[in-house]
Amino acid sequence: MKFTAQGATLAKACDRASRLAKGNGIPILNALRFDAKAGRVTVAATDMDSHWSESLDTATDAAPQKNGTAIIAAAGLAKALKHFTASAVEIEADKDGAVLRAGRGSYRLETFAPAEFPNIAPEKAEASGAFALPVAELRELAEAVQFCMSDEETRYYLNGVYVTRTDYGHIRLVATDGHRMALADGGPVEAFAPFIWPKSAVALFLANTKNGNGGGAVDVTVTDKGLFVTLSGDSWRLDMKGIDGSFPDYTRVVPTTNDKRIEVSAPALATAAKRLADIAGANSVGL
Repeated sequence: MKFTAQGATLAKACDRASRLAKGNGIPILNALRFDAKAGRVTVAATDMDSHWSESLDTATDAAPQKNGTAIIAAAGLAKALKHFTASAVEIEADKDGAVLRAGRGSYRLETFAPAEFPNIAPEKAEASGAFALPVAELRELAEAVQFCMSDEETRYYLNGVYVTRTDYGHIRLVATDGHRMALADGGPVEAFAPFIWPKSAVALFLANTKNGNGGGAVDVTVTDKGLFVTLSGDSWRLDMKGIDGSFPDYTRVVPTTNDKRIEVSAPALATAAKRLADIAGANSVGL
């Protein structure tokens, strides 16, 4: 495998993928996968529960690209790339290892056998619906409810965001930690099997699509009745295992007979809450 890409572009793509490449002692999970093909290279990483991949153009005026696959240790690659963000970078790999070249510099990088890189996709997947919506809309919905996701291991089914479709055909995201709940509705979508979007995958999506990096639209494909979900953008893809559990019936705690409604300025309410938080102790009763 051999390709050339702009250092800054490649470094940013590797940084985004490296958010998953934290194997905690498992070497192959601390590595990035590179697939070079047809003038593009795809950078990928996995933690066995989620898989992130991002495709970028390779330099067309450089040496011919050699299609192939390489698994390169993320830490060493990051250290080398940070010195060449303003120039083109060439990466060449074979069975004996990988070399990064830029300008007069040359770095030897640790590699692994491509066959060792895990594939988290199910062997046989049963389609359970698909829909599309703007990346900005999905980000807005996820940001609105993420603070209510739980960290409690015993109730693992609360460690994420419940994604479902309302009776009137609109997407809905719900999160709760058992003490508070957040609910956000979006626009109309096609029918799909509800799923629980894991907390780590929510954080990865929000981090990697901020500042317009996610593109215009995201296609969501649900398989195995919500146990495997794929989010696909213009040049990126996030595969993830949905949480295997039953989300509580959140509709039972949503008031339906209340006749009191108060409208206040959001900035004014936020300012008042911050003032109270500054003087409240850690053991104070919450508002």
